[in-house]
This record gives sequence, C-alpha cells and structure tokens, in this order.
Amino acid sequence: MKFIMNVLSMVCKTCSRILFTEEEGAKFLKQVRNPRLDNIQRGELLKKILKEAKKKTICNYCGAFNGDIKKVSALKLIHRKFKTKASAGEKEAWEQEFADAIQHNPEIATYLGKTHEDLSPIRVMKVK
Repeated sequence: MKFIMNVLSMVCKTCSRILFTEEEGAKFLKQVRNPRLDNIQRGELLKKILKEAKKKTICNYCGAFNGDIKKVSALKLIHRKFKTKASAGEKEAWEQEFADAIQHNPEIATYLGKTHEDLSPIRVMKVK
C-alpha cells in the first residue's frame, strides 16, 4: 500500500503524468539508470525523488492541482486536493459550483470544507 501511495504522490491524478518537467524527469531517470548504484544508494535516490515530487502541487501539463494522499482504510485512499493554502483560489472556484445547491439546502455548506476525492481501487487503476 505504501508503494501505491508513493506512486500516486508523484503523478497527476487528472492526466496521469509525472509531476516533474521534462528536464527534471530526464535528470532523475539518468540517475536511477546508473548501473554503479548499489541498493542503498538507489533507495536514497528514490526517497529524494519522492520528496521533490511531493513539493510539486500543480501539474506542468494539464495545470490541475494535486494535493496529498492519505490512507483511510484497508483499501481506501483519499486525495486531499484543497488541504494547502496554495489551493485557496481553486477551492473558492470549486465551492462556487455548489452555490445553487447551498441555496436549496443550507446544510451542505457545513460539509463542503471536509470534501476530498475518493481514490477507490478502480479509480487508482485508471491513473496509469
């Protein structure tokens, strides 16, 4: 499960592309393919790549916002898209889509701040 969470942290959940630019991706690929690396060095390099990928929040290709991944139950992961302050503008635009629904049912407004994207096993399989 940890491996799946790490992979999902490195890819865009909208377009399924890696969150690095072409140059960054080529640089990391060259380092990983180095035949002189032993397993410990390769593991440290992969940790470094994961750390750098988690810093990226906006996809370079489709422009979608990507938040962090959290494990909720044995087979359920969630994508907390609007957790950081950097996503405030996108969150406000997303909340405006529910303005009409809130007028008809004001209770929806209390739950709107707790929303997240469910990543079921079927949804995760669609992220290539």
